[in-house]
Amino acid sequence: MITSTNGCFLTFNYTKVLEKIYQISPTRICHIHGSIDDKNSIILGHGDDWSCKHLEETPLSEYEHLKNHGSMNEIYEITELEDSIRNSLRKDVVKCYLYHQNFFENLSHIKKVFSFGFSYNDIDLFYIKCIIEQAKDDVQWYLDDYDEQKNKYFESHIRKCGFRGCFGRFSIK
Repeated sequence: MITSTNGCFLTFNYTKVLEKIYQISPTRICHIHGSIDDKNSIILGHGDDWSCKHLEETPLSEYEHLKNHGSMNEIYEITELEDSIRNSLRKDVVKCYLYHQNFFENLSHIKKVFSFGFSYNDIDLFYIKCIIEQAKDDVQWYLDDYDEQKNKYFESHIRKCGFRGCFGRFSIK
């Protein structure tokens, strides 16, 4: 699948597949959320913005059925605990970027971006924007040809991040 080891690799995978299977130099790889080799560097989490606002914006009448199961103070305490847990599991994408800023700042020379196994979830679009900000307008962005319907979705997300280049396809067959 990978035919050149000269590129730069941004991976959201914690494993060492690129290093071990494809013999990519670790200096060419950015494990944006950490690596299995350094368990202290692993960043787990999500990008869900759910917070206590949900409870605050919900009319109290919707919680009427809970009155026999606890006081509103107990409900708020549970919600605050849930909020605390959610917030502790949030990915701090800016912190990840700043830690790997040198990698992103050295992308101005790229001509092609190949994307494989990436879902373009909102939380990770920050990194796509960072790549696009460094890349030139003539960069081509390649998506694998596995699911064309998803590719249209991906293309729209990449465009929303500011991409003005062309799209292409590649096959892993």
